Amino acid sequence: MTTVPPVGYQHQKSVEIRFGDLDPLGHVNNAKYLTYMEMARITYWRDVCGWNRDTGSLGMIIARVVIDFKEPLLFNDELMIYTRVSRIGNKSYDIEHVFIRRGKDSQASVATLASSTIVAFDYGAQQSVRVPELWRERILAYEPDVQV
Repeated sequence: MTTVPPVGYQHQKSVEIRFGDLDPLGHVNNAKYLTYMEMARITYWRDVCGWNRDTGSLGMIIARVVIDFKEPLLFNDELMIYTRVSRIGNKSYDIEHVFIRRGKDSQASVATLASSTIVAFDYGAQQSVRVPELWRERILAYEPDVQV
């Protein structure tokens, strides 16, 4: 699916809407949006920060999620999720997503706006930690307009 990225977003992830993602009313179940956000977040993390899926090292935990549903997502829709980091703090950062759907009429529209606050976390020590400099450097190189 080709769409024009929303202003300020350069990372994108195409997501296939599966039949099993639907609720009895025929649109994507609201819980699936968290899965879609996770897919976009992990792809961003791999592409921008070089994450290699090492779950034994420093990680991330979700502290907050906000989802604004604008239009329903349907089975035959094409879905592109645009992702950016909008803020990096001492121990956390904010990620924003724009879900763009293209339906049967081929018109692209914003279906969902979502954001998450993610905390850098040391799983061995079971505590939050400072966002590593390497993460910060790579994100700022990719997203020069991030609020710090």
